Order: sequence, then structure tokens, then C-alpha cells
Amino acid sequence: MSASNSTKKPWGAGLRGCFFVVAVLVSVLAASWVVHLRPRLFVLTSDEPSPAPEIHAVLIAGSNGWGNYRHQADVAHAYHVLRDHGVPEENIVTLVYDDIANNTWNPRPGTIINHPLGRDLYAGLRKDYTHEEVNTSNFLAVLLGDESAVSKNEHASGRVLRATRHDRVFVYYSDHGAPGLLGMPSGDYLYADQLMSAIRTRFENDGFKEMVVFVEACESGSMFDGLLSHDDLMDVWVTTASNPRESSYGVYCPGMVPAPPKEFTTCLGDLYSVAWMEDVQSQRDLSNESLHTLFARVKRRTNLSHVMDYGEREIEFEPVSWYIGGEWNRDNRDNYAHAELELGSSIVEQRDADLVHLSMTDPRAYEAQKKKRAEMDRHVEETVGRAVSAAEASELRSDLPTSEWDWACLRRLISTYERERGERLGDYGIKHSHLFASLCAHGLDVAELVAAM
Repeated sequence: MSASNSTKKPWGAGLRGCFFVVAVLVSVLAASWVVHLRPRLFVLTSDEPSPAPEIHAVLIAGSNGWGNYRHQADVAHAYHVLRDHGVPEENIVTLVYDDIANNTWNPRPGTIINHPLGRDLYAGLRKDYTHEEVNTSNFLAVLLGDESAVSKNEHASGRVLRATRHDRVFVYYSDHGAPGLLGMPSGDYLYADQLMSAIRTRFENDGFKEMVVFVEACESGSMFDGLLSHDDLMDVWVTTASNPRESSYGVYCPGMVPAPPKEFTTCLGDLYSVAWMEDVQSQRDLSNESLHTLFARVKRRTNLSHVMDYGEREIEFEPVSWYIGGEWNRDNRDNYAHAELELGSSIVEQRDADLVHLSMTDPRAYEAQKKKRAEMDRHVEETVGRAVSAAEASELRSDLPTSEWDWACLRRLISTYERERGERLGDYGIKHSHLFASLCAHGLDVAELVAAM
């Protein structure tokens, strides 16, 4: 036998070696597949280390005026909830008109409360954008992190959302809404396509790891219904105070049980908003409560509208602390009991809440405002009637889903209507947005609308 033949291995050994290599490759590929494709699992345990991402937040009240006290009170409350749970001041951007604390109607000058027994929330409140700088343009620029697009002056700090792809973002909005849009105290309304475009752009540019959005407004579900689904690939989860077709409600209003202090002539808060904030305040450590648990409690307490959720449901099972902060860092925690709204008490829809003040202080102005609203309803409906034939009017869809709206047309029609009429639709009149959207779907152009007016 030759030397070469004496060292030759049996053929089976070589085959076993090939099988070993293949097995290793399959194991590596399988592990890779599991890492990339398996669902994320989040287990809430008290000894689980805190996640590395930072929390960043944008808080906005989209209204002004004493009758809308509750929206700025909601946002001031949200700011302190985040700060009290350890979110750094420099990570929070706030937009509030700032005409409430020192309003001539405020019976407690220089203060804001969000609960009949609540502490002052104006003290320590950071205000980045105030007065006319609270507008759609600045809000979207803040959300996008576009420092070149925001205002910078005595009413605008120029600060923007500075989250990175490693961070989690919390966005909270409180104000009036309507099908497909949200109100602003100045400038244009915020439309659903604009908000979704900003969120999607930020996501596609690695502007956050995950995002949670809370929206308090009438028809707030319409901002996301059909535009953000549960199987959407974005890591965004949203809850809204109402579904796409109903009002949200004020709370702690005169005549309600519980009522605000007797010297107040306005609602102190909104039902959905105080529900989530007071629940969070009742928890000393939020690392052991999931967003799903919070959502269920808020949904149960918000008993006058249907609280909705949209987007990535896996986020629901993450700890609240990942978005609102961890352990409470104040000794004097607010310990007042959750105030359950008595259904037999006065019910105040968002669009009627600003009338509460007038009804208590100026009956003549109250009646004048009611007549003005009725006139607006009549004018919008008559304009629509003149723009299309009776047969065509019957075909206009009030239930046209926002996913089918022509947003550019809607903006043109609403801005044209307001310009020709000489006044904004405002907090009340925006409820007719679905009619303008239906006209767009019907093919109506701006010239035809002007002719009908």
C-alpha cells in the first residue's frame, strides 16, 4: 500500500463532514430568520432592566380662549405627569396659547388646575410655542425635527423633537376636532393626511424607535381610521378619545358631579384626558403597568364615547414607563380619588363646552352665539344644496371613509369657503368637514363652490 493510500480517510467520514457544515449553515439561517421574523414579546417584570432608549414628547393644546380652558389645562397636566415620572424637561416640547392662567376671568390668577382639588399646573410649565405660534406649520415642523422650518421669536423657542432611532416618542394633542381634521388657534387646520405624512416621514428617516400618540378631540378616530391599520409596518400606536363619528366630552364642568370650584365658569378638563392622566398618577411605578392595561381602564372610565386604538398593537403590551416615565419622583403625589362621572349630571360635548361660560356670565351673548351657530349650519347646508342638484345632494356620502378623501381638494374648498364668507368655520363649524369632503368626491371644484355661495 502506498503512503497516500495509507492516510486516506473512509468516504463516510468526508460525507459526515459535509453534513456537519450544512447543519451549521441551516442553524445560522434559522437563527437569523427567528431574530428577524418572530413577533416581539414583552414581559413585564419588576427586575427587568430599564430600556436604553430615551423618552421624548410633544404636547399641544390646539385652542385658545377662556371657554376652552380645559385643553391647556390638559396639556399642562400632561407636562407635569411626564416631569414627575422623570422625563427630562429638555426632552419635552410644548405648544400652548398661554391665555388662560392670566385671563381676566380666571378666579385664581396665575394658576391652572385640571381637577376640582388639583394643584396649580401653571407653575413650572415650560412653554415653547405660544400665541399665534401655536399653529399647524410649527407643530408639523416640531414633529419632523425640522429646526429650519419652525418660528424663532419671543413666542417661539425654536425647539423641535430631537429623538433618534433609539428613542421612544410620546405625542399628546387636546382640542376640538372634526371628521378628518383637528383645530388650531391660528392658521390652517391640521388635516389627517398631513399628520400621517409627518409621522411616516419621521419613521422612514429613523426618527424614532417607537411612537405612542394620544388624541383628545371630537371625531378624533377619523384622523387614523383607514390611514393607520393594525398591520401597518410603522412602529406607531394611537389611542383616540372618540370614534370617527362622535363627540368627545368635557369634564369637571359647572353643573356636573363632581363640579369645579364654584367660582369657575368653565370646564376644567376632558373626560378621556383626565382618565389617562389620573390613572397614571395613581401608579407610583409605571414599569409594571402595560399600555394595554392603561387603555382598558381609560376606555372603561370614558363612558360617553368610544375610545379607539390604531396601529401597532404589539406596542400595547409594553410598559407605560417606556413612554411616560418610570417611578414617581415627587413626595407630594396627587392622591385625590378618581372622579367617576355621574350619568345623571350635565353632559357637555366638546363643541358646546365653550358655551358654558357664556350661559353663566352673559345670557345675551350666549343666545347670540347659538344663533350664529344656527346661521352657519344653515349657510353650509344651503351652499351644498345650491352646488349640486337635489338628486345629487341625496347621493353625497356623509360616511365616506377618510381613506378615500381628496385632501388637497378638501383644503381648497374649506379655505375658499372661509375666505368668501369672511370668517373661519372655527371650533364649531369644522363639524361640516365631511360635507366638503363629499363635494370633493362628487367632483365639485372651487369655482362651483364660489358660485353656490
